[in-house]
Amino acid sequence: MIGRTREKIKEIGIIAVMHNDFPIQEIIEIGDALLASPILVMAISLNSPSALDTVTELRRRYGEHMLVGVTDVSTPTQVDAAWQRDAQFLIATDFIPTVVKAAHKRGLLIAPGVRDETDVVAAITLGCRMVHY
Repeated sequence: MIGRTREKIKEIGIIAVMHNDFPIQEIIEIGDALLASPILVMAISLNSPSALDTVTELRRRYGEHMLVGVTDVSTPTQVDAAWQRDAQFLIATDFIPTVVKAAHKRGLLIAPGVRDETDVVAAITLGCRMVHY
């Protein structure tokens, strides 16, 4: 699953990231608009109180037509919560080895935040094939 998710994100080339605490209905409206465009990847910030409920609803609504992930991941517990809600990928705030390992244990693509070459090398060493800067 990690490879297919990574290839789909690379193919689309952009991730629509929702960082505000929008009501679920507004995010669904944004998702509907994205579905009509070539942007078929959406990440919901865990900084929103309803983030995980939103992921569940988006996955139910869009199925395999849109990749839905979670951003601002910083703990293994958050990885598990996102996996339980059927998130398809994760974006971590920083490169945190325990978070990367938890994501890989669950079969989830994770793009950890990197600050320098050392983080990039460490992420690659742990099996990451996508990072964000």
